[in-house]
Amino acid sequence: MKTYAPVGRCIYCGSDVKLTKEHVIPAGLLGNMTLPQSSCVKCAQITSNCERHLLRGVWALFRHNKGIGSKRHKETDFSALFIEAVRAGVVRKLTGEEAQLPSAFISLSLPTPTLISGEPVGGTWPEMAVNLHQFKDEIQLQGPSIEQLRIRYGLSPKHFCALMAKIAYSYAVAQCGLDGFIPIVQGLCLLKDNDPAWRYVGREWTTLMWPSEMDAAMHKLKLRRESGFVIVTVQLFAPFGFPPYAVVVGPVL
Repeated sequence: MKTYAPVGRCIYCGSDVKLTKEHVIPAGLLGNMTLPQSSCVKCAQITSNCERHLLRGVWALFRHNKGIGSKRHKETDFSALFIEAVRAGVVRKLTGEEAQLPSAFISLSLPTPTLISGEPVGGTWPEMAVNLHQFKDEIQLQGPSIEQLRIRYGLSPKHFCALMAKIAYSYAVAQCGLDGFIPIVQGLCLLKDNDPAWRYVGREWTTLMWPSEMDAAMHKLKLRRESGFVIVTVQLFAPFGFPPYAVVVGPVL
């Protein structure tokens, strides 16, 4: 576990009351970097709820099957994932363990952040695609006598982008300090409706050259300065082909 220098105030709202540590990558994804005294209780609750939307929803089966979960919990929480099976004409809701489903997981194909592309922000979400990733070694369904299976993935693009922004922003603070750039993604991290996510978060537009020591890393982060901005590339589940995302966390000083 790598622990960075304490910040001393909330990186989201600026409060210095009842501060807690921030996991750069969520503990539920086996994140191993923490930023002490960097989030107030109120903001921590908001960012944690955002994490749970993905960790207990669209990524729950994948995390369970691949053993990517918090060490504090023996089993993955599937509370946000809806699974129904039909056996002998009877419909019954299943837990993830009962269903024994393949490790399909979901990502989004997003355009380049508008702060970089120069495209108009607009008032509606830009065109995007949902990617369903599967693994050849898990194609066969293990559940006994299932005639029909229904899985409902509730994916919020806002929550997805907010998680990428939260990871990128906290990593930038860890690397540069809170006064090392001008932060602009706090509103997105806190899911504020008036902050268009696609301004800051989108596809990575450069060819990445990761350091060799990161070859076996589950998650990869990289900070750079480009076009007058501090930009962090976030690639979760790197060994499994999850796409990298670029997050514009703020202008350089």
